Amino acid sequence: MLANLIVKIVDLSRRCRWLVILAALAASVGFGYFDAHNFKINTDINKMMAADLPWRVREADLEKAFPNRNDVTLIVVESDVPDAAESGAAALAEKLAARTDMFTLVTRPDSIPFFRKNGLLFLSKDELSKTLNQMVEAQPMLGALTADPSLRGFFGTIDLMLQGLQHNAVTFDKLDKPFNVVSETIEAALAGQDKPIAWQSMTTDAAPTMRDLRKFILVKPVLDYSALEPGQASNEIIRKAVNDLHLPDQGVRVRLTGDVPLNDEEFASVANGTGFATILSGVLVFVILMIALRSLRIVLPILLTLTVGLIATTAFALFAVGSLNLISVAFAVMFIGIAVDFGIQFGVRYRDQHHQEPDHAKAMTRTAAIIAMPLAMAAGSTSLGFLAFIPTAYTGVSELGLIAGAGMLIAFILNITLLPALLSITKPPAEPEAIGYSCCAPIDNCLLKYRKVILALALIIGLVGAGIATHLRFDFDPLNLKDTHTESVSTLLDLMKDPDFGAYTVQILRPNLKDTQDVSDQLEKLPEVDHAMSLASFVPEDQDAKLAMISDTNMLLGPTLTATNVQPAPSDEDVLASLKTTVDALAPIASQYPSADRLMKALAEVISRRDHDL
Repeated sequence: MLANLIVKIVDLSRRCRWLVILAALAASVGFGYFDAHNFKINTDINKMMAADLPWRVREADLEKAFPNRNDVTLIVVESDVPDAAESGAAALAEKLAARTDMFTLVTRPDSIPFFRKNGLLFLSKDELSKTLNQMVEAQPMLGALTADPSLRGFFGTIDLMLQGLQHNAVTFDKLDKPFNVVSETIEAALAGQDKPIAWQSMTTDAAPTMRDLRKFILVKPVLDYSALEPGQASNEIIRKAVNDLHLPDQGVRVRLTGDVPLNDEEFASVANGTGFATILSGVLVFVILMIALRSLRIVLPILLTLTVGLIATTAFALFAVGSLNLISVAFAVMFIGIAVDFGIQFGVRYRDQHHQEPDHAKAMTRTAAIIAMPLAMAAGSTSLGFLAFIPTAYTGVSELGLIAGAGMLIAFILNITLLPALLSITKPPAEPEAIGYSCCAPIDNCLLKYRKVILALALIIGLVGAGIATHLRFDFDPLNLKDTHTESVSTLLDLMKDPDFGAYTVQILRPNLKDTQDVSDQLEKLPEVDHAMSLASFVPEDQDAKLAMISDTNMLLGPTLTATNVQPAPSDEDVLASLKTTVDALAPIASQYPSADRLMKALAEVISRRDHDL
């Protein structure tokens, strides 16, 4: 019954070919207009999974408790000089905080006021003692700078260092590093570069750690989910701010990672891949059609049928789901790749029948009778396969299944209506020879002759493959699906080298601190857990002892850091005089110590240029 119905539809489409073609043209124009004015892609990945899933419900609860943990951009600010990294991060954070139209949150996780005030308490007692001793050793310099916070006061501290060296109160190894640090800044300035003094390097002998050289800014941008890259506008603002502050000229590097850049780069990759795949599939389809059908009078009707089907399927997609997502948008490539098979089946069978029956009408009828059930079974099974995606909670896959399933039915209908009508217009000539590839006949004969051997080999290969398959392991890490050469992924992988950087974390909400601590203690014992943190982790240990140590140091440094008589700002002549005094003080030891000679020459060059300008 179905076969007879399809034959009648094909025959009717052939006889009413102009009516069918005009109807398809009118529908294509209408659907095309609808597509053009309603096409949109929703790039919000949170909409790609059902909201009622248990883990999504818990995630929503966590988001309510901590609203600034998702959809963020992590700005990594780095430099070879700790002070440059810190000043660069501070300036960039301040500039971005002024853009309240683009960022709802700008914060520095490594410079939170709580830790700036109480950070010393989180050091061990040995680390705290060493830090406080270094501060006490720097007391003379701190005192001089507090009383005269200018270049005159700064070079006055260098004069104090040299006096201490002259009276054997300090050894030169304590001055070597500060002199080199100051020389580097002066030499950079003479070369027209901006390189701030590395104060931290001057006051400690320890090599800077990665945490000293790397600072973080966390921002929550306003996202545009109607754009292919929702965070592109905010990323451009960050880049512009970096350039406006001339951070690269200061030796400061800035990289972006986090949810927003990771997703944006993935979206862009998907879009580029989809566009390329669609074009490539179209070209390959044309090549395959020409190889299989060898006639533009058949190929062009199939391509026109495919185009009409794609337009109609797109309209159905927009009508059924409203907007496409990054998975469902792949229906276009799938439609082209699969739906064209229907046209190929019809076209090849038509060529075969037209060889046997020169009359076009009879050949078309015979083609419909032969192809009806195979084509219907192919379309039906393919459509059901896609529609089976619908029940999944993965919304992106579910919508793809609905669209692709409907697309297969649309393609089937068009291939038994529009394609016969178009073929009735182009009327391909009858085939002079039987359809097939005579050059492949030896291969067929070989397969028939050695069929048992081939089947035995296939069985052996299958058994070997089954054995190997038992060692197959599934990679659950979605990060391995991303392009490691993109900035966001490479930056994240670099950060993950630090064991304290929590890229793979589990968040647990508990009703009170006691329950939280109990869970934290249990997790700490698991071999899969590196460490667990709770609110209790932010309560320092041995506070009384540490506060006593800080209090003792404050008694020594307090008066130094609270100078009551601050000198007025110096004139240019005063600064120049202080430079000359420092050069004179360095001259006696310049031949003994390379760093002293280096600093003396750098200061002498500044004085020389100043005198030349005058």
